[in-house]
Amino acid sequence: MPFGFTRAELHSGLVPRRVGLMGGSFNPPHAGHLQISRQAIKRLGLDQVWWLVSPQNPMKPSDETRPFDERFEECLALTADDRQIVVSDLEELLDLQMSADTMQALTAAFPATDFVWIMGSDILTELHEWELADDFVEQVPLAVFARPGSVVPALNSVMARKLADFRYTGPESQFMGFAAPAWTFINAPMVDISSTRLRAERFAAEQRALADQPRQRGGVVVGGQAPQQQEQARIDSAEDLRDLVMAVLEDNKAEEINLVDLSGKSSIADYMIIASGRAATHVKAISDHVQRAVKKAGGKTQNVAGQGNGDWVLLDLGDVVLHLFRPEVREFYQLDQLWRPELLDQM
Repeated sequence: MPFGFTRAELHSGLVPRRVGLMGGSFNPPHAGHLQISRQAIKRLGLDQVWWLVSPQNPMKPSDETRPFDERFEECLALTADDRQIVVSDLEELLDLQMSADTMQALTAAFPATDFVWIMGSDILTELHEWELADDFVEQVPLAVFARPGSVVPALNSVMARKLADFRYTGPESQFMGFAAPAWTFINAPMVDISSTRLRAERFAAEQRALADQPRQRGGVVVGGQAPQQQEQARIDSAEDLRDLVMAVLEDNKAEEINLVDLSGKSSIADYMIIASGRAATHVKAISDHVQRAVKKAGGKTQNVAGQGNGDWVLLDLGDVVLHLFRPEVREFYQLDQLWRPELLDQM
């Protein structure tokens, strides 16, 4: 019984014939995974999408990945109401880490099934760095979905250029069944959320919770309720300023918040934060709220640029530099790409 299906079922049509595959650590799974899966089902005419939960992404540090069982259960809970999304522990069961090895196992087990590998445009930018990447793109066609902040880099990536002659630009519903190598780019509605961002938000929330706990300093209770009154929170470190700015951004519905740790790597600041507002008025409103919150906490805005038009506002807050963009302007300048972790490691 390969992967839960009998041989009779494999040849009787009971096994789905058109299946999309989404690989990843799902650390954690989120609405963006659901949105891309449902768009793939609709746009490509799929019977199902299978989430292949990885035991460990070989390109990410193991200390950032929570236990497999936790992530797998979260995926099951998130997809409980969607019968067309199947959560699979195949890679855990067979001890697989490379997507090329996973595809070899799947195509051997399901010879009558047309597979397509679903990925975001942010993944296409790094696909050439995967181990066995060239083997992988020869095994399965790719459906690349637009993700915020990575459309232009993806279309100009190493793998996109390498596969330029194999890009399909016709009706998406006709893409299934194409022999690899083949790929198509799909401009579907984008959800401004990522597992990386969720982990950063979780970290920021934990830091704020710690900051809210009472602590003694110079005979005065700070962060807790004193007998008569609560002292106004103050900025005492770069981390305090970072957490305050992150909290204000979240409270004011800033989008695509990207926290860049520059400590020990740049003289510009200890932290850079890049975020988007929905429109120029939203960008300017967020900027105003951040400046007021910093001033109230005893900090100072040392420089402001771009406040007038709201396309790109730069706030120099000392230990933190904040860039606020309209989405189109952020996409054009690609500032996030200039401060990618792998480039920072080379500093």
